[in-house]
Amino acid sequence: MLDGTLLHYLDVDRRMHNTPISGNHLINLLSISTRFDFEQIRQRAISGLDLLDPIEKIVLAVKYDIPQWFAPAYAALCQRPNPLEEWEARKIGWTKTVLVARAREAVRESYRDGRRSPPLLTPSPPTPILVLSDAPTHPFYQPYSPSRVARIVNEVFFPRPADPGL
Repeated sequence: MLDGTLLHYLDVDRRMHNTPISGNHLINLLSISTRFDFEQIRQRAISGLDLLDPIEKIVLAVKYDIPQWFAPAYAALCQRPNPLEEWEARKIGWTKTVLVARAREAVRESYRDGRRSPPLLTPSPPTPILVLSDAPTHPFYQPYSPSRVARIVNEVFFPRPADPGL
């Protein structure tokens, strides 16, 4: 009941001021709604942050338990032309950094056998801490087959346990 009331309040307040909710406000809303178990508001905040930078998505997915963000964020990092920057590696930690590097290498290796050549690396500008980006639809982020990238991301980040019968 309180969840629906708060959601209604937020909708009325936003419409009265005719302004979209900023990324920082959505993150605050995600934090509060997660802490107090307001599922409708949490889902609204999650969907409002859909265009968040992949690194920030990974950080928030860990912090606020949003497992559906991991695979698309890893896929975006694997498809972009540039490797992780140092500040990005620090944010996601060394284990995830190594896995991203492994997955990126596997994606590029799958195209080196003559099927399609990978794009050339281009310098990337420094990215602010919080960026709402168009990463999922940006042309530089999709030079590879989405199904192949998804398969590689699943193999590297979410491996199936070995069959004990083998």
